[in-house]
Amino acid sequence: MVGLFSARDKRDADESAREKREIEERAREKREPVESVDQTRQEIQHMMAMVEADGAKPGSDEHFYATFLFMEKKYRDVFSSFTAHEPIARLGWIKRMWDLNDK
Repeated sequence: MVGLFSARDKRDADESAREKREIEERAREKREPVESVDQTRQEIQHMMAMVEADGAKPGSDEHFYATFLFMEKKYRDVFSSFTAHEPIARLGWIKRMWDLNDK
């Protein structure tokens, strides 16, 4: 009879440990997307710093256009490829993309 109770206790302990692992895994999966949001935020902050360094002051049209465009990954991808371009070219691209999207 004692063996029956110890087998049941072991089974219950194993099941509790499995449930705990599953809960921890689900919690870890929920945290991972938050990290990607932070990466996106950092990417946008870096690009906005480039825009400001190029001469677009906060409150200017180009600064506003950039904040709007950089919400989409495709625009961030293109803008980030302009590292060797002159500041006027990057700001011009922002203005032209805004004009294209505004139609």
